[in-house]
Amino acid sequence: MNMEELKPLWIKEISPHEPRLFQKRIEISGQCEEKFLSDLRKSNGFQSPTNQLEALYLKQACQFLRGQWDLPLLDLENNHNNVFADLWLPIRDWSLDHLRQKCTEKIRNLSVADEAWQDLADGLLKRLCFIGKNALWETFNQSRSPGVFLLAHVQLSVTSSSPASGRDYYKDFIQINRKDGLQKLFCDYPVLSHFVGVAIRQWIQSNFEMLARIAIDRSALEQQLELPCDCVLSHVVQNLGDPHRDGRSVAELHFGQPDGAQYQKLIYKPKDLSLDAIYSDLVTQLNRDSQLDPLKALRVVSKDGYGYTEYVRHEFCSDSEELEVFYFNAGRLLAILYLLGSTDCHHENLIASGKQLLLIDTETLFDGTIAEAGQRK
Repeated sequence: MNMEELKPLWIKEISPHEPRLFQKRIEISGQCEEKFLSDLRKSNGFQSPTNQLEALYLKQACQFLRGQWDLPLLDLENNHNNVFADLWLPIRDWSLDHLRQKCTEKIRNLSVADEAWQDLADGLLKRLCFIGKNALWETFNQSRSPGVFLLAHVQLSVTSSSPASGRDYYKDFIQINRKDGLQKLFCDYPVLSHFVGVAIRQWIQSNFEMLARIAIDRSALEQQLELPCDCVLSHVVQNLGDPHRDGRSVAELHFGQPDGAQYQKLIYKPKDLSLDAIYSDLVTQLNRDSQLDPLKALRVVSKDGYGYTEYVRHEFCSDSEELEVFYFNAGRLLAILYLLGSTDCHHENLIASGKQLLLIDTETLFDGTIAEAGQRK
């Protein structure tokens, strides 16, 4: 397919009703149209990791996995949402050790509690479980006879003289794949090896970047968001939104005293927050010029390509009077967003907090489509 055919095909398949998104997609990628279409034409699907760092991480992680083949299984009750977590657990542990060593060597004045490290590692474990679940279910089911498969689903108990229980079959499956270092699995599903390599690299790089930024920005966070200087990063909640820009995602940061007595929450966003800061300043100025009760303006720390915002808790209105004020404030917010040409203001981009309704993602401000001449009514 030549390059002249690619552009109309992309528009037809991706955004038939908004052709302008093609140009916006190019601007986001930082490429010219010719380079974008050239890369699109060369794309032939996924193969095994071609990025040298991804291949190295995957090789070392799988070597570590082989050495942990007899690691005890996790408690079933606490890990039912992470399918085949036992298989990925050693890779999670290897990745965490690698990240901690890298941070120790290259980041000064980093204060992170062990619970926060474990939170980060559990985020990778959850990601690996999601990536591998379909291939692993298919492989696991093929390894079981119809009788064993039926027993597992109806949850029949078996005696010690009977064939191995479903848990035993699962244990054997996990240990076989650990000993093999996932080689057969990756041979059967080569795309999976690519995804796993990418996930490990992205997790290490994005979290190292985030932790380095937090260490550097402690003074700014103390001055602008009133974060106590003696607090440590005690917990991290990740994957609060879709990953973007090579696996980076929004994170909820918990900072606490070393004794765990108190803590404060902040939101870390790995994207430019200059527009968020401008929007917050606008709301503040509108409050100054109005005699109405002020609308809540989020405090924002905008850095080069990333930033932090204060945490806003979702809270119900305390009574019908406060609920009436909430809807009035929601109308005021709607008027501001309408004037700013905002789109995509769905429930995930808004938080109701008492009598306030707050916009927490401003990426679609000034995104409204301007009607062409003759279209207005």
